[in-house]
Amino acid sequence: MIRHDQSLYNAVLRGDWAGLSPMWNWPYSRSARPFATMRYPHIVRFIGTLKPRADRKGRYSLRFAQICDRFIADHFPDRPRAPVSGGLSPESRLMRKMLMKHFLPSSKLARYLGRFPSDLTVIR
Repeated sequence: MIRHDQSLYNAVLRGDWAGLSPMWNWPYSRSARPFATMRYPHIVRFIGTLKPRADRKGRYSLRFAQICDRFIADHFPDRPRAPVSGGLSPESRLMRKMLMKHFLPSSKLARYLGRFPSDLTVIR
């Protein structure tokens, strides 16, 4: 198995599948992060070890930190809550690095997103 569960799906479906808009499974990475703030994906998958609930330096959008904070407050009221950070400063080194990583693959990602005129488009 090369890609774990994906290999199993490929074996079972054997080419009988359809492509859904990436808005339903958005991989939140440094290069895709600016697109996420412009497109507002429905389901966001955070790649890597850093998750919004543990973001102490404001690397993620304030929106995700607030959503996590509300969820923890509602469902785990006895758990200590981390302070919600204010997000990255536009002048920060990390922001410049992120924008550069976004700029390089942006035309490829824009073409891919362009294949889905709406979030409900299914490609066979």
